[in-house]
Amino acid sequence: MRFLVLSFSVLCLDAPIVAIVWQKAFARATDGIVSPAAGAWLFLTAWLIYLADRIADSFTIPAGSPITSRQRFCREHRRAMILLIAVLVLLDAAISFRLLEPHNIKAGLFLGTITFVYFFVNHLLPRWWKILPLKEVMIGFLFAAGTAVAVKATASLFLPVFLFAVLCSLNCLSISFWERDLDLAQKRISFATEHPAARHLPCIGTSVAVIAAIGLGPMVGWPIALLLASSAAGLLLLNVVDRIPRDQRVAAADLVLLTPIIYLMIPR
Repeated sequence: MRFLVLSFSVLCLDAPIVAIVWQKAFARATDGIVSPAAGAWLFLTAWLIYLADRIADSFTIPAGSPITSRQRFCREHRRAMILLIAVLVLLDAAISFRLLEPHNIKAGLFLGTITFVYFFVNHLLPRWWKILPLKEVMIGFLFAAGTAVAVKATASLFLPVFLFAVLCSLNCLSISFWERDLDLAQKRISFATEHPAARHLPCIGTSVAVIAAIGLGPMVGWPIALLLASSAAGLLLLNVVDRIPRDQRVAAADLVLLTPIIYLMIPR
């Protein structure tokens, strides 16, 4: 089980799987519709973005600095991962221009532009995060927006997607504190490296997220509210229990976001 969890993390498959299950959960809870093409597009795009980010990171790791399992895997299999990215680009483009509806393409291009800005700042101007410590928030909100953008819902998705974006941001924020020593050794900038005194913020934030999700249940819809609350509770537990090895803890941070799988297994 431990090997399987780490395998999903080093192959960057955890994020696209999380995106897909939440997309389907949003659609089901709001009587919405997601076309198979839109689901495939989301999976491939999320996988592509995370692979590209991981490869870009692998070129800037200082020699002799400590690294994570996923960084080591990427550095040792960089050529294969670059080839995989090329294949994903072709598949993504084919789906985008042949199967997606025009409004999905426009929304995807808009989110893609913002994602490009994130890449540009994160890899070429990382010191900007010292001025605007929003790296983790930007990742969380981009991920949540990409997850829900193709859902044709009969009810408003704004509030549930906003809460999911906050949860994703807390996920990234938690990881930044778990990997703070590593980021310092690699001379990287994160919220945790710049604000170490705020180390209790992930615990406070996830606790508030649990309460907010339950409190807003009537407005959000109880299925999504309970999924958000349970995922936030799992992330809170990971922040409290600090005996888990770092790589496994980071991998588990995405696993706690897979609560919609149980919801999707329940017959309508």
